[in-house]
Amino acid sequence: MKAFMGVALALFGSAQAQTVVYDTFNEAQPEILFDCCNALTITGPHTEAKRNAVAVPFTPEAFSKIREVDIALSTFAPVSKLKISINGSENGLPGREKKAWSRNPSPAGQCCQYVVATVGQAVHAAAGGHYWIIVEGQDDAQGGWNLNSMGTSGPYAVRQKDGAWTMTEGPLPAVRIIAK
Repeated sequence: MKAFMGVALALFGSAQAQTVVYDTFNEAQPEILFDCCNALTITGPHTEAKRNAVAVPFTPEAFSKIREVDIALSTFAPVSKLKISINGSENGLPGREKKAWSRNPSPAGQCCQYVVATVGQAVHAAAGGHYWIIVEGQDDAQGGWNLNSMGTSGPYAVRQKDGAWTMTEGPLPAVRIIAK
């Protein structure tokens, strides 16, 4: 299955409509919105792993003003701050940061609570442009970016120990990017 892109949703009670730019949440089965027990590891620079970051590419079908990112994150330590960012693309890999947030996710194994990151000023994304949603650990963070529960696979990038980004392919983590 492919990630759902460009699905238009109506916001009830709101004058603004929202558009889902990219989505790997399992909307058909909200009780298993994402895989609560399997995740890509995210760690901070002050851990034994020294830092693992994961980046998922997305390409808007139309010009988008991104205002919200819903992301399935879990923590394996009592307090773990994870950084979420939207980045441009450079040579097919994550590039310059456009917007970033720090969040404390739910404990691992809980479904289906996810982190909602909203944007005060929209992140503008061009139709057909290449962008990345990145999650990386801060300080001694130990967490994970939970996988989708639909079996959706595709390309993503990983960075270990502040090295270069490396492309890989496999089950994609759960994220929904919303424009309003």
